[in-house]
Amino acid sequence: MANTKNYTECSWKGRFINDLIHDLNYQKYLELGVATGETWNQINCDYKVGVDVANDFRWHVPRIISVTTDNYFRNLDKNETFDLIYIDACHEKTQVKADFYNSFRHLNENGIILLHDVNPPSKDGTSQNAHGDCFELWIKMVNMYPKNVAVFNAAPGTAMFNMVDTVGIFFKTNINAHESDIHLQVGTFNDYSYEFFIANHEIYNRKIEKSYDSIVESISKK
Repeated sequence: MANTKNYTECSWKGRFINDLIHDLNYQKYLELGVATGETWNQINCDYKVGVDVANDFRWHVPRIISVTTDNYFRNLDKNETFDLIYIDACHEKTQVKADFYNSFRHLNENGIILLHDVNPPSKDGTSQNAHGDCFELWIKMVNMYPKNVAVFNAAPGTAMFNMVDTVGIFFKTNINAHESDIHLQVGTFNDYSYEFFIANHEIYNRKIEKSYDSIVESISKK
């Protein structure tokens, strides 16, 4: 099983996802927001799909579907499902919420959704050119599903990663919620300031932080 302390390089997310795929015997992977392919190119999976609206005119990563995430899901067969979905596309909270809801509808029962940029390192980092304001969605998710979320930190105790490179993890397994609840009231949103997030950082990050082994164990037991 993977060792958390090995995730010390900036491109750690690809290795982290690969380890999850291997240790959880996942077969199908979806990445929303491929960009330069730093994470995508590291993924080894029997079946993987990448979506990035800017790929055709900006990134040019081979075999990526160049459409908006909304259009991708709109045209996706309702029976198509994935084991692991990584969301790192538009960082605006309402769009991330839509990506999460659409992903949930296509997630296998024992699957997980990873969300990047849920832990901006500063108020300046909440601009749409940086991490965006999807931390506000994460606050909502923690409030609604405290037993189905976790935060994974690549290198606990390392300043380089402590505030920047974390991922939020949502576990679908055994969640007792109607689809309307998972919808998170699309079209409305409670605003949370960055100051509120930092003041309650222990609630929305540290208290739900888990080690790699505990993440795998919690899914495997379901």
